[in-house]
Amino acid sequence: KGNEHEGEIIFTFEANGDDFILYSIKDEAFAAKIDENGGLKPVEEDEWKLIEKIYNEYLEDEEGKEDE
Repeated sequence: KGNEHEGEIIFTFEANGDDFILYSIKDEAFAAKIDENGGLKPVEEDEWKLIEKIYNEYLEDEEGKEDE
């Protein structure tokens, strides 16, 4: 079992039948898959491009909201 840390959920999303979470701990961002029990699993290497794309779209959307 891993260590427990307090962090902030940035957002969650579903892609290719899997649930993902992006979260931050002490201003550092992380990503993980959410398993069927609600636990976190490492992201597969081939999934990082998808996560980066969705995260960048999220950042662009947030920047647009700040400009309004």
